[in-house]
Amino acid sequence: MKYYMLFLSFFVSCINLSKEKDISSKDLILKNIDLINGIKNSVSVLNLSDVSENIDIVKLELTEQSLLGDIENVFITNNDIFIVDYKNGILRFSKEGIFLNRIGRKGQGPSEYLSIPQMIVNEKLSLVYLLTTRGLKVFDYDGKYIKTIPNTLFEDLFFSPNGRILFTGEKFFLNNQLPILFPNKELWTLALVDTSLSVVKKFFNPSFRFYENEIRERAGSGNSLVRDQWTEQTKTHIDFYNDDFRMIYYGGDTIYQYIKNSFSPCYILDLGERPSFEMSHEWLKKAEFFSYLWLYDFYDTKDFFYFVLGKSKNLYTVKYGKKDGELQSLNSKSQIIEMKNPAFIHRRFKYMFELHNDLIGGEFKVDYKTNKYWCDIIYPSDLLKYYNIEDIRNENVKMKTSRDDYIKMLMDVKEEDNPILLIATLK
Repeated sequence: MKYYMLFLSFFVSCINLSKEKDISSKDLILKNIDLINGIKNSVSVLNLSDVSENIDIVKLELTEQSLLGDIENVFITNNDIFIVDYKNGILRFSKEGIFLNRIGRKGQGPSEYLSIPQMIVNEKLSLVYLLTTRGLKVFDYDGKYIKTIPNTLFEDLFFSPNGRILFTGEKFFLNNQLPILFPNKELWTLALVDTSLSVVKKFFNPSFRFYENEIRERAGSGNSLVRDQWTEQTKTHIDFYNDDFRMIYYGGDTIYQYIKNSFSPCYILDLGERPSFEMSHEWLKKAEFFSYLWLYDFYDTKDFFYFVLGKSKNLYTVKYGKKDGELQSLNSKSQIIEMKNPAFIHRRFKYMFELHNDLIGGEFKVDYKTNKYWCDIIYPSDLLKYYNIEDIRNENVKMKTSRDDYIKMLMDVKEEDNPILLIATLK
């Protein structure tokens, strides 16, 4: 079934919008991407050089103040690297990997936070926004606390415990994700907001239209989650390449582009037969669900889209050429992970987006994406498991000097060192 955008709006406050790109929805030509047949056009390799001509190898400096554990998020700007660390908070490094400073700290004070926040970086204004359990806190790049924006607790902004703030093109958006935890009259998925995070316009997932009552009946209860709740196990798929906001609703088959205060459909994805709304949204997925071709994420670049798909235990990375419509699929095996409980089984599909790193050797796993940057994190503890230095040394690569520097860095790294970042700059 094809989902088409249901345009609904609700104006609450005013916003001064930045100048839009010189494009309108009328300029878009709706195209079809036949993914169900695209996965049949199997190739042996998809190369990173198709989308990037340069890669930076960054070893993050290790000091008493910059020790990193489990990285939760990476945001890359032209000159800085911001890292959210589960235990150590927000750390800022230079693009050369030199530790610069921390952004805020854990604690009870006005400028502090109790849990790891979501991070938003406004490069133009050199501001860092931390969405914490105590509201949205604003800092400058040097870590100086500026203010906490009022009325920005999670329950003020979202109906979901997994809500997030998005920032692109100098605009803020809110993004809800099922299940419901906080009361809300309208089940919107995206909302354009002003700088105080007051809603300007709401956008609704059209697939919710006939299921709102059941979604509410299957909501979370207090801080616990009922077994038969409906959820969205992956977030709304979003990409901000080149400051273009493109997105796919969870379970949807349409790529929308944000243009002048609306989301306009620009690509329809042919995914074949679809599971029912209940099957695709129930928290405890039946084994049958994984027999359908399912979209887990997408990545936008200058000349290509990449789609990460799963079916049964098969993982497909499909490259779509925007100019010629050619589809190529890198096919591999993956896992359906089962977490067994005496009362139920929770299943999820294991997936990643990985290309062959023909720039400096090995594979490039896209852990995080920031506009024009893709980032692959290499933890010292993973080196012996996943990296064969001799194979990298013998590869025919495009950046031989950088490859040699990379090998030296891999050989010199110690287990207690901070991670190494591979940062690919997109064309």
